Amino acid sequence: MSQGIPSGYVLPTPQRAKLVGTLNIVFASMLLLYILFQIAMLFFTPALLEMSGDMMKQAQTKVDQQRKDELAELKKEAAEAKTAEEKKEVEQRLSTLEKKPTVTMPDMSKVTDMLKNPVIRANQWLDFVSGLALNVAMLVSGIGLVQLKEWGRKLALWTFGLKIVRLGVLATIMIVFVLPITAKMSSDLMAGMMQSGAGGPQAAMMGNMAKLQAAFGTRRPCSDSFSARSGLSSASFCSAARVREPPVRG
Repeated sequence: MSQGIPSGYVLPTPQRAKLVGTLNIVFASMLLLYILFQIAMLFFTPALLEMSGDMMKQAQTKVDQQRKDELAELKKEAAEAKTAEEKKEVEQRLSTLEKKPTVTMPDMSKVTDMLKNPVIRANQWLDFVSGLALNVAMLVSGIGLVQLKEWGRKLALWTFGLKIVRLGVLATIMIVFVLPITAKMSSDLMAGMMQSGAGGPQAAMMGNMAKLQAAFGTRRPCSDSFSARSGLSSASFCSAARVREPPVRG
């Protein structure tokens, strides 16, 4: 026995409890702010998508009108051609332009429909509500730990345990229910875009979307199933989008 402490007892170390409590308060506050921001974005996203859809429609109208003007100009040049060679050259340019696939802007309504899917909505609100509840509990437990309260220690342990369970449940829902829905809708959106042609700025947009899907593992961009739905060969799709198959990791 040293310093008058009975055998089996140790000196308390409140600094550790206060440190953990302070960290709980800091991280819980940051996570609560982040979740509130996500909830705000959930309400603002439809308006942003509607605005993007209007911009896409205006751009589509401009592209279509430009194509019509170019066709009309070439037809006028063909009619005013003075020699057979000049007329043949203009007709070749006209034929090339007529055969060129039109550029079709993405349909933003499909993205809105994806966000309105009841499974995705339910997953989002489950994430938000459970996150708010557990992070409030984490904040309260941090206050209790700083004050060296026994209920703060117990609440902190329960909160950490429930957070682990929550992550497992959300991950399972994401893999089993959400990812198949988003992968199918994204593939359908890309297939509709690819049917109008695989060149120009549209191909670059397709490449970016394919890279995102490949990074998250929701769909291999050059898969046969995708090429079957889009009506294109996997080789032509990869060439247009300029993406490569991600390496298989063991």
